[in-house]
Amino acid sequence: MPKPVRVRLSDESINGNGFWVKTEGIDISLFTQNPIMLYNHVRWDDKQLPPGKWIDIKVENGELTAEPYFDEKDPFAVSLKEKFEQGIINMVSIGGEIVETSEDPAQLKPGQRYGTITKMLLKEVSFVDVGSNRNCVRLYDKMGTVINLEDGKEHAQLRLIEPKEPETKIETVNMKQIALKLGLVESASEQEILDKIGSVLGENKTLKDTQESTLALRATELVEKAIADKKILGGQKDSMIKLALKDYDSVKLMLDGITAPKSLTGAREITLKDVKIEKYEDLTKLSNEEFIAFRDENRPDYIKLYEKEYGRKPIFKN
Repeated sequence: MPKPVRVRLSDESINGNGFWVKTEGIDISLFTQNPIMLYNHVRWDDKQLPPGKWIDIKVENGELTAEPYFDEKDPFAVSLKEKFEQGIINMVSIGGEIVETSEDPAQLKPGQRYGTITKMLLKEVSFVDVGSNRNCVRLYDKMGTVINLEDGKEHAQLRLIEPKEPETKIETVNMKQIALKLGLVESASEQEILDKIGSVLGENKTLKDTQESTLALRATELVEKAIADKKILGGQKDSMIKLALKDYDSVKLMLDGITAPKSLTGAREITLKDVKIEKYEDLTKLSNEEFIAFRDENRPDYIKLYEKEYGRKPIFKN
């Protein structure tokens, strides 16, 4: 004899119509007196009698389960049993009368369209060929009329619910602590706290503006001094100032590491005393520092010597 198969009649998942039935709220007292099995929720008539019943009905772990018992003398019941055992028909659906519903957010699940059925009077359980999902439900009102939700409309006993935006959790702020941090008394009003915050923000902006202005002045002075000391060319001024605004200390360190040319006056005295400058070739006998000093301090003489040597005037970068 094959082992009995236990079937899940209902659980607490959302069905295809957009609601769920609370298992502990399913009243099986009436059903256990006559645990009728139907097919597609069709009550018996001259053409189709109930194919069986449900036995060993249990409510546990959020599920309603039972074992099907088929009438072996009924050809239709035998055919239904065979299709069930072969896995051709696998779905069941409960049918019951709505007793109580709830739209309490605590009873709603994501994606739910109708209120939750918290109490139901179970009347029958059917095998179904096509169901909305594993726990599709046939509902009846108190008059025994089928409640049709397929068109998406609501019913007096099961209303559509409006989707709600998820609530944002707002943490409580200890205003006393904020007031004390701002240097105010702990009993300071909300407006006093806001005014103080505005004042602090204003002071911070002023301080920031002052710091930026001071940095710009220091950067400009640093670069202009380097140009005056012949450490860099005048054409490098703007780019060096921009670098100094970003990293003043690094630029200062770099410029301090550049050796400035010797005193122009001293260089000229060395040149005139030790070397007779009559032609451009004489300049090549000077050291690099002496050459630069003579060129910059005696610009007109240098131009004449250069032009006489090369037939054109020199081009200066600064």
